[in-house]
Amino acid sequence: MANCIISTESLFDCANPPIGGVQNFVMLYNYTEWRAMVDSGTNVTRDADGTISGITNAVGVQAYRFDIPDETALVLGSPNREVDGGIDGFDHTCNMSVLDTKQAKKNAVRAMTFEKVVAVVYRKNGTGEVYGDEQGLKPTTNTYNPNDPSVGSVIPIQLATSTRTAAENKMPADIFDTDISTTKALVEGLNVVGV
Repeated sequence: MANCIISTESLFDCANPPIGGVQNFVMLYNYTEWRAMVDSGTNVTRDADGTISGITNAVGVQAYRFDIPDETALVLGSPNREVDGGIDGFDHTCNMSVLDTKQAKKNAVRAMTFEKVVAVVYRKNGTGEVYGDEQGLKPTTNTYNPNDPSVGSVIPIQLATSTRTAAENKMPADIFDTDISTTKALVEGLNVVGV
């Protein structure tokens, strides 16, 4: 398969070292709404290499912004899924904390359990990334403990590809449109309801 062989090099440029990390927020789409936008062929634009270069929310659809407190980690991952000793795709993960423990936030975490989500993050290098594009993410670990003073004001959850579904076929897709400022505006504007 042509898309299963490497076709690029990775060389270190000491004059322009890579920037790591993500901004302290995540945009969450309801999975069914995200997939409807992708499947429409008009709301999510992909370049030939798989980079997402445009996202236009469908009518009535939006991503929901969750700010992540600086003192907690927004940890993202895409480990290989191994089945019978062979790699069978990737499991996307997004460890995050939901600010405060009021009922509305608990209801949001509960909704994620029954309706999968897709996570969009903005990286400090000027690109975005999409986690759960094909299969969606569900809470797999919820360590909510209101007696713990270090996490009493947040609900820490791990969103991940469910082991009951197929793995993601690819690593998280990049989002990049024209330049850094345009890409940042695209990601930050995903919580505006489509009209």
